[in-house]
Amino acid sequence: LFIIFIYAILGCYLFYDVPYGAGINKVYNFTNFLRALILCLKISTGEDWNVIMHDCAQYGDDCSPGFLCGKWYAFVYFLSYRIIVGFVIVNMYTLIVLHFFEKYFIPESNTISLFKEDYSMF
Repeated sequence: LFIIFIYAILGCYLFYDVPYGAGINKVYNFTNFLRALILCLKISTGEDWNVIMHDCAQYGDDCSPGFLCGKWYAFVYFLSYRIIVGFVIVNMYTLIVLHFFEKYFIPESNTISLFKEDYSMF
C-alpha cells in the first residue's frame, strides 16, 4: 500500500496536466491525490494500464496521434509500477497460501514445529 501511495504522489507531480484521452478521463486522472490513488489501484489490477501509459506519454501542443512525443518517462513510471506491484501481489498471495497450508495441513508434531519450539527454548 505504501508503494501505491508513493506512485500516486509521483503521478500527481508528473502527469497532473495530461488531457483526457482513451484511458484518462474525469474519474481516472492524476489531478489530485485521491483520483491518482484510484487510478493506481486500477492500474494494479491490470485494467487498461497500457492505454493510460500511452495517454500520459503522448500529449502536447505539437503532438499528432501515432507519433512518440510528450513525456518519455511515462513508460518508465508505468512499467516500473506494474513490475513492483506485480511482485508484491505475487509475494502476498504466496504468503497467504503458505500460511494457510501451515495452519491447516501440517500436523503439530512435524519437524518444523519441533525445531521452532527447540529454537525458542534455546
